[in-house]
Amino acid sequence: LEDQLRRLGVDYVDLYQIHWVPKDSGQSLYEELYRLKKSGKVRYVGVSLSTPADVDYVLDHTMLDSVMLPFSLLDPLPFLARAGQIGARGLAVIARSSLKEGFLVGKYTRDTKFADPNDQRSKWPQERIATVVDQVEKFRFLESGHGSMVAAAVHYPLSFPDSRKRNFS
Repeated sequence: LEDQLRRLGVDYVDLYQIHWVPKDSGQSLYEELYRLKKSGKVRYVGVSLSTPADVDYVLDHTMLDSVMLPFSLLDPLPFLARAGQIGARGLAVIARSSLKEGFLVGKYTRDTKFADPNDQRSKWPQERIATVVDQVEKFRFLESGHGSMVAAAVHYPLSFPDSRKRNFS
């Protein structure tokens, strides 16, 4: 963190967010985040999570300020499964993958192939691509109210008051 602060030319960062929490980190990772916060080098700390069980752990065992969650029309969990607890705790929510790997842009078909080996979707079986496209098609009716599939997809996570309540000022 010291090197990052020096490169940025600042004394602290507002939010220090860990993208993937190692499963074997136990409390040590969280203790390090709290230490950084207490030192004044970061104002708020958070982690990226994937499942309702991950959220339960954070709610029950940590003192984090934010969580980053997958949250889209096609992936409403884990936020919806724990919205009440997240709101009661005052955790800030950062929505991740709101366009579901780009599928909610609405431009892919059941036959789309992802040729770039660096694209994680290139490893998906064709059946998975077709299934996701079929799921997207069920939300096409939202385009009329939002102007585009992208606008509808972006609006969805923002339509929940608890997803935008926390103010880091």
